[in-house]
Amino acid sequence: MKSDSVINAIDKALYDLDNINVGDIPIHLKDAHYAGAKNLGRGVDYKYPHDYQNNYIKQQYLPDEIKHKKYYIPGKNKNEIAFDNYWENIKKNK
Repeated sequence: MKSDSVINAIDKALYDLDNINVGDIPIHLKDAHYAGAKNLGRGVDYKYPHDYQNNYIKQQYLPDEIKHKKYYIPGKNKNEIAFDNYWENIKKNK
């Protein structure tokens, strides 16, 4: 089965990068692999998803300006419907 859900998500994200103020990367996601990074707050409070059940932990990944945007919208084929159901179940049980 083919779907264009992913390419549509990429196109929406690229459009936003070119056309709106998307803000800055959340500080807990910024590079923390150098001396002084912790003093700047970088990487502090980052939660490594693979340390949690189902490799998921509620955590902000997008900048504040677009944190409520949803770029990927699953298609109506059986694989994407199954993925969407799985994903919603994981988030609901957290």
